[in-house]
Amino acid sequence: MMKDTLGELLNLFRGTVAGIYDDIVEFDDLLGRTDLSFNEDGIDPYGVSRNYLKTFFPVMKWLYKHYFRVKTVGIENVPAEGGL
Repeated sequence: MMKDTLGELLNLFRGTVAGIYDDIVEFDDLLGRTDLSFNEDGIDPYGVSRNYLKTFFPVMKWLYKHYFRVKTVGIENVPAEGGL
């Protein structure tokens, strides 16, 4: 019984770590394709570093998906194309 529970926890941990790694790779790719004004040191005009964003985004994504209860209301009012 205990061995089964530990195995399940280990599998959950492996899945979580793999998911976070995938999120880091995905965000790193997105950050590379985005035209943000980072200086040569990787800092934007607001003082946020590229490395900080790479580290912080996967944590926030996990919190968004697993901790906070998020509900979207009124999405049908947002136009599919063009500016707002």
